[in-house]
Amino acid sequence: MAEIDKGSRRAVAETQRERWIKYGGNVLLVSIVVVVLAAAAIYATERKPYRHDTTAAGLYSLKDQTLHLIKTNTQKIKIVSLYTKAKPGETVRVENGATPIDEAGVVSDLLDEYHSKGTNIEVETIDPVTNPGKVDDLIDEVSNKYGGEVSKYREFSDQVPKKFATIKELANGEAAKLKTLLESGNPGNTQSDFTHIAQSLRAIPRQLEQTEKRVQRALAQRPPDYKGVSDNVSKYMEDVSSEMGGIGEYLTGLKTDTKLSDAVQAYATSSAAQFATMKKAADDLVKQSKGLGELKLDALRDALAQKNPILVRGETEWKVVPYNKVWRFDDRDVRRAPANSSLHPRFAGEQMISTAILALNQPKKLKVAFVRAGGEPMASPQMMMTQRGPSFAGGQFSSIADRLRDYNYDVVDKDVTGMWAMQSQGQGPPEPSDAEIRDAVWVVFAFPTGENPQGGPPPGVSAKLMEHLANGGSALILNDPRGENMTNTLKDWGVEVRRDALCVHELIKGNGAETGMIEEAKKVPYIFEIKDWGNHVITNTMRSLPGVAVGTAPVIITPTKGVTATSIIPLPGEPTNPRCWGETDQESIRQPAGPKFDEGKDMAAPIFAGAAAERDKGRIVVVGTPMFFFPNIIDFPDPELAKRDIMALRFPGNGELFMNSIFWLSRQETMIAISPAAMDVSRLDVTPGAQKFWRVGVLLIGLPLLVLAAGAFMYFSRRD
Repeated sequence: MAEIDKGSRRAVAETQRERWIKYGGNVLLVSIVVVVLAAAAIYATERKPYRHDTTAAGLYSLKDQTLHLIKTNTQKIKIVSLYTKAKPGETVRVENGATPIDEAGVVSDLLDEYHSKGTNIEVETIDPVTNPGKVDDLIDEVSNKYGGEVSKYREFSDQVPKKFATIKELANGEAAKLKTLLESGNPGNTQSDFTHIAQSLRAIPRQLEQTEKRVQRALAQRPPDYKGVSDNVSKYMEDVSSEMGGIGEYLTGLKTDTKLSDAVQAYATSSAAQFATMKKAADDLVKQSKGLGELKLDALRDALAQKNPILVRGETEWKVVPYNKVWRFDDRDVRRAPANSSLHPRFAGEQMISTAILALNQPKKLKVAFVRAGGEPMASPQMMMTQRGPSFAGGQFSSIADRLRDYNYDVVDKDVTGMWAMQSQGQGPPEPSDAEIRDAVWVVFAFPTGENPQGGPPPGVSAKLMEHLANGGSALILNDPRGENMTNTLKDWGVEVRRDALCVHELIKGNGAETGMIEEAKKVPYIFEIKDWGNHVITNTMRSLPGVAVGTAPVIITPTKGVTATSIIPLPGEPTNPRCWGETDQESIRQPAGPKFDEGKDMAAPIFAGAAAERDKGRIVVVGTPMFFFPNIIDFPDPELAKRDIMALRFPGNGELFMNSIFWLSRQETMIAISPAAMDVSRLDVTPGAQKFWRVGVLLIGLPLLVLAAGAFMYFSRRD
């Protein structure tokens, strides 16, 4: 029986050839399947690529607010990058000793995000150096679509040579007739006048030729400088018209002068009409030039003349995002940077592109008015002439105002008392009228104003603010505990600023260890480091973003009918921090022992430094101190990062609070928290070489070879 079993096994045993076919076929089949799957995976990922941002701050992925903006976009938008790529082996830009940055690649990556995640958004990358033909196509397309009255300007430019030829022919004819007359000796007393007229006529053809050359140079530009053509022609034709008109009047007067020879009278009679024809031809060109309408190509020409611009095109308008707005080296960063340090630019591509898209969807420019009761302007420095020469005054909040201008806001200063106009004697630019800021978001400064120079109570802004809010206006109100009392203005909104109290925490004593400047400052009772900004649309995106509160009054809310109010900026207190309260005995803050909580007098935690309220059509944001937005706080660089050559903000939350408040007040919630990140972080750079390695080396070659190697191993291990 054993023999039979043994024979049976031999009878069914596989031969070497059979095993080779069986296992070799399996290996080949698996290899083919792997290659097909790899190719399918590559095709699927490249058709709809998945991108993952590895930066801690999400610099290269779109913020939620941007995603909302572009997903709800209704008009067709095309974003065109005109960045010049670095040549192989060429060093990408290095500025101020900073690490080289592939700017064109970074912008291209960002544009891909807009395309893949937006609605009705197309993107294109054009290298002006390697693809000048595409630039020409772009110019033609933009010129035809947005150029305004391009066809009229083009038609005008086409008519210029013909009109010039008419004037030239008439001028040459009259010059020849005058030459004959002058050589005849008949002009008599008009000899000198006719000589000057002849000189003017001979000069006209030369000047027309020079003007034509300027016209041709303007038309040869890309895009054609039609406005330059119009301006050049109009300016010269005005001179021709004036000159020909004067000569025509002179000749008309000679026609009836019996003292002149018959030859002179005959010339005056026959030529007056010719000079009138030249004047009319010149007048027609001037009139046509001034009636051509708006031309928008100058903005495109200026954009193409810039280094590395981005063009954001809508259906009826376009915006240009300049290079220096995308890659920012702030002057303050340069001044504060340690000697021989390397500065890294702040990438603001998302901020600027999203702002451009918002502007295209909302053509009306929004306005913010920095409103004060006397004193120097807040939003921008004003030049004034003094005995020592020009000087700049004001502008204490010009840094934060510049951020608003970056977001396409129109920023103005307004003194509601009119005292600054008298003090400056009208040397600065005029401030807007009350009517001009009616629709603006107000930033109100409740600073101490001092005495009224005209007698009576100190000037204030409360009455104007109350009127503004009653008419459905919105305002960011910066309360100063020592400044104007806003109680009556805010009570209808359910908001109160405790002017009798100052937010403090227990005195923090040092342990003898050496600490930095900021750590020492945080020990001061009225200085708080903030990382929790509260639960409101203004502050939700700012979680864990560091900020600081200095010398703020507590802000409380009271439930009020018709008002939705929310406390913001909770100050850190028990149980994880030193005790926090609203101190009413502010003299105790200066005592060596520090302030002590008095349960009967002081305001107990929780303590908030701000509030946001909404009713009817109006909105307000109230903060307990204007120092939240002082430039020495919002622009303060992080000293630890500065040691590593990174000029980042130490308290970015303060600036974000201001911007988010303005966005909310102007009902631009989609713009909240899309500003550039506050610190420079590394990015995982996936280069084309790395992509080729993973795509070809690993997926198409590595995996099949691995399968073949495994099959070969199994084949030889089972071989008899």
